[in-house]
Amino acid sequence: MLTPPEGGVPLLFVEIDHCYGSAQVLAAKIDTYMRFCRRKVKDADGMSGPMWRTRWWVPDGRHGDQPHPLLLLVFDRVGPRNPNTVIARLAELARRHRQGTAHDGFHLYDGKLPVVVTGMKQLKEHGPAGAIFRRFGRPQNQTLLEAIGNPRREAHDARQWAEHEARERAYKEQLRRVARERAAGRETRLRILRCIRRHIADHGEAPTMRQIGQAVGMRSRASVHYQLVELEAKCAIVREPGQWRGIRLA
Repeated sequence: MLTPPEGGVPLLFVEIDHCYGSAQVLAAKIDTYMRFCRRKVKDADGMSGPMWRTRWWVPDGRHGDQPHPLLLLVFDRVGPRNPNTVIARLAELARRHRQGTAHDGFHLYDGKLPVVVTGMKQLKEHGPAGAIFRRFGRPQNQTLLEAIGNPRREAHDARQWAEHEARERAYKEQLRRVARERAAGRETRLRILRCIRRHIADHGEAPTMRQIGQAVGMRSRASVHYQLVELEAKCAIVREPGQWRGIRLA
């Protein structure tokens, strides 16, 4: 068992195999590891949890994706058995313990035992940082940190986060646009209100909608009408239905 958190590896169970035992023997050991990982104990508050967590600290996994500590099998070809043959058979025998559940383009490994294999010769040649580790269920060798991780889940989460950020930016931009439009509308209504007051003061009567539009730079009669309705709703003016200059100040 290794706990090297300074290297980004939270917890490893390491098993050295000298190529004397069969795949069935190793599968039985994996069964033993699973029984150990599934053992529960209660803490001081009466909460039940994995016993191994009372011995070794590891970061909490993501919801629905909290596998057991990784089992690293290092094959040292001393005995007569071919490790490649043993590994292929062992991957099948251990499938029920290590295979995740498909979910939205990736797999969840909640309660599963990740099994990673490598060779002593590869470790000596490339060191522990090399891409010499094969996790059961994956097609190619990876570095140890990659083998421990869940790259498809991480890519999925990154996409989800990017989409969330994009939605947040779009929402904030929409709020800014609405605020600008409201500010522009308030300014337009103030200009219209000043136009009406000035025209009444100068001519003794309210301006027409066409005159209002010319005074404030609005070509659309419908836009002028909309702003007059808004001013009336805010009790700034009163409009007399059916009258040509039927606008008076409230």
